Amino acid sequence: MKHLTFRDWAKKIVLWSWLVTLPIVVIGGYTLHQTWKRFDTFDVRYTTHRMSIQLRPYLEYQIASVKRKIGSVFTSEAETELPIIQLSIERRAFATLEKHMPQSGFEYVKGTLMYEDGPRTVKVRYRGDTDYHWAFLKKSFRVKTKKDDLFQGMRAFNLMAPKFPEQMNNYLGYKLAEQMGLLGPTSSLVRVFVNGQDRGVHVLVEQLEELTLRRNAKMPGDIYRGELFAKDRYRGIDELEPNLFKHVGYWDKISINNHYPDASMKPMEALIRLVQSPDRAQAQAELSELLDMEAWGVYSAYESLVLTFHVDDVHNWRLYYDPWTQKLVPVVWDPVGWHGVLRRAAAKEPAFMPVIHTDFRKMLFKNGDFLRAREAALSEYFDSGKADRFLAMKDRDSATVKSEIETDLYLRPQDPEFVRMNIDRFSAYIDAVFADGMRQNEKTGDHITYADTPEGIRLSVGGAHSVKGVMLKFAGDISWTRELSVAYQTRNRDGKTRAHRVDMGSAVQMSGSELTLNAVMVPNSSFVTNPYMDRKAAQKLEYSPGVYDIAFDVEQMPASVWVDLGAGWKRIDRVAQLAPRTFDDIFEPIESPRSTETLVWRGIKKISGVHTIERPLIIEPGTVVDLAAGASIIFKNQVTALGTKERPINFRRAASSNEPWGAIGLLGEGANGSIFSHCSFTGGSGYKGDLFEYSGMFSAHDVKDLVVEDCEFADGTVVDDMVHLVYATAEFNRTVFRNSFSDAFDIDISEAKISESSFEKSGNDAVDLMSSVATIDRTQFVDSGDKGVSVGEGSFLLGVNNTLKNNEIGVQSKDGSNAILYNQSFVGNRQALHAYKKNWRYGAGGEILLFKSRLAENDKNITAERKSNIVVFDSYADTPVDATKRVSAFAVDDDSDSDAKHAGSQLPDGMRLNQRNNSIMQRFDPAVLQMRDLDRRGAM
Repeated sequence: MKHLTFRDWAKKIVLWSWLVTLPIVVIGGYTLHQTWKRFDTFDVRYTTHRMSIQLRPYLEYQIASVKRKIGSVFTSEAETELPIIQLSIERRAFATLEKHMPQSGFEYVKGTLMYEDGPRTVKVRYRGDTDYHWAFLKKSFRVKTKKDDLFQGMRAFNLMAPKFPEQMNNYLGYKLAEQMGLLGPTSSLVRVFVNGQDRGVHVLVEQLEELTLRRNAKMPGDIYRGELFAKDRYRGIDELEPNLFKHVGYWDKISINNHYPDASMKPMEALIRLVQSPDRAQAQAELSELLDMEAWGVYSAYESLVLTFHVDDVHNWRLYYDPWTQKLVPVVWDPVGWHGVLRRAAAKEPAFMPVIHTDFRKMLFKNGDFLRAREAALSEYFDSGKADRFLAMKDRDSATVKSEIETDLYLRPQDPEFVRMNIDRFSAYIDAVFADGMRQNEKTGDHITYADTPEGIRLSVGGAHSVKGVMLKFAGDISWTRELSVAYQTRNRDGKTRAHRVDMGSAVQMSGSELTLNAVMVPNSSFVTNPYMDRKAAQKLEYSPGVYDIAFDVEQMPASVWVDLGAGWKRIDRVAQLAPRTFDDIFEPIESPRSTETLVWRGIKKISGVHTIERPLIIEPGTVVDLAAGASIIFKNQVTALGTKERPINFRRAASSNEPWGAIGLLGEGANGSIFSHCSFTGGSGYKGDLFEYSGMFSAHDVKDLVVEDCEFADGTVVDDMVHLVYATAEFNRTVFRNSFSDAFDIDISEAKISESSFEKSGNDAVDLMSSVATIDRTQFVDSGDKGVSVGEGSFLLGVNNTLKNNEIGVQSKDGSNAILYNQSFVGNRQALHAYKKNWRYGAGGEILLFKSRLAENDKNITAERKSNIVVFDSYADTPVDATKRVSAFAVDDDSDSDAKHAGSQLPDGMRLNQRNNSIMQRFDPAVLQMRDLDRRGAM
């Protein structure tokens, strides 16, 4: 055997070295090519934001991707605990998306999405403003379904590639918003497969639209979008001041209230006018009316908890305007919670802090109504135990994601260990934010003192918490004339000082030797630069004592003073002297109490124009309210209108007018508990302006515990409804609705009880339900132009002992609604019962359960169309009811039109109410359920 020399070995190595070098060259060439392609596309040819152009990050990412793909050859197929989203996109369609990225990725292509019962055709595209979403292997998708094929109740949704190593910033941000009751999209963690290939962990986020409002029990309306960033940035805007709150033209709509022109931007015009107004005091007063301050308080509390500065002057604003409450409401969008670049060491800056980095927010933090709402929201959140529940959920989901990323080949960054480390740091930082917030929420009262003054006491509210009440304890019983006022001083932005005095007598309770002032008084605060934030506009609050002079008409001075900070009464220290101090431009640091001085109407009351009544009102029996053409009255306080049978109260068209009056409206919680008895309302229409709409001549918006009894509504004209409820709870007893122009009684997102009433000659529907819960008993519906009762858009109806006669349709259920009916008599209708699917926004049709009832002389008895069903049991029908796949008939015959065949039985033998119907039954008034007569067919 020939001995091989070193030269021979060298020749062999050179001859066969291509086996090693060729893969290296190929892999290296592919890596460099993909790196340059990605860099050239997204940082040279197309960039959406200002960043220094760097090739290195793309190269590092590409190398790590190649390593993980090679390593995946030796690993088993991934298992997942997450819900799976299966998308399929044809090869040619995928090529269309990729042909000229990123612009080509924004155009929809045809695809399929796997539902529970099989695949459906959808439209798919890439989504996102920046290269985070589409410059890397894991891309973000937007999926849009057909109207008739909603996916989990959504028409459009996003599959978001996590943008940051923590993976969960937006997901946890959305879950916190949901827990706090804020308006926003639904979100979940999912595993995405595209054409059978595992694309790894994504965050499913609902695309905001009208469906979002409906899911959150809000009326369909305008959602405004504010974006001046990335591909939404205007050319040349950087030379101006990029601020969404400077010009209404920077805003558009993603949901539209079809009661107004599509181009109408009146609510945003009003907001921007107030933000830019030089008259801050007047602007703040109007801002308190325009904004839902309770919602904004929760939203600001949320921003501090989620520690986000991602909604700023140039992007991510979403606002909903509700013309029925006349309020602008914040909508959560793209919060990017607890982002790494915004974290600061606790030694330098508290982890929990107010988020103040825009002019609009600075205005809010100078509004006493907002400050009170924000503090109340934080107290409710921490005191309720919600914080602990959120942190527990965060820990569970963090553990899941850390497990999932091991097999996520499209992970970014590509190192699972690095990502797990970041998730742990992220989780720990959330713990720190919440712990610091909980600590700041503790209320000690150590910084609150008082001193005697000639008129009463001077109270100094120091620290960061408001005083919720002040109790003055005297040495013995006192005589008090109900005079108590609070004075304070404010300094505006121009340095001018103004003195204020507020009469607070109506907010005081007296008991023996104690006077208790029930009012919230905030401390003083001012803005200072936050040195630890890298944003120029970032500010923080610096608190200082707010001083209030409380004057009261009591001869003796209090022996002690106590305050309530929200955690019970605490005695505070008396000091010899307190110097006056001035509030730093804070609007109403103490809220003026609602007037309790009652207004009384009697005799003939002539009304012309529009009147807003903010005092409690008593209308005496026999009063006549004569309303001129177009006249309207809006009540924002409780109304007590107690007529009698002999001396009813009449709201009527003025004798001198041939035109209808406008509306009687009740608005807001101040009108809670209003009652109208033995009243008649005739000849009205409605009242509509740029920022509001009362679509019935009698309208109640956001009012609870309204009672209407022994009343009459007649001859409504012009507008859609004669009586309209929105966000209300009400009962109507022994009330007549007659000759409505269109719908007699429209009930939207409300709870209503109608008892022993009658509806006669309604122009359209007698009762129209949308997303509401209603009970109707012992009521007649006669000669309705369309439906006697329309149960629509996710509503629930319980009907007992009602008669429906000569209507186009007796009862109709549609769009995810349920009607449960006992002892009904359907006589002479064009159609007795109808169930179908109308609105594509609801995945189901209607359901009707009809028991112990009577159907006679109707042109057609029962029809159920697609996605709907009707069940009839133990009922009389003068013509056969044929069972179909959508109509079930049990013991339905013409043998007996009054006596039940299955006496005492609620359901057919062997049939049980399903879980949904059982839960629905729990929502109804038990007293109405007791009215069922299981031994009788039809109404009495």
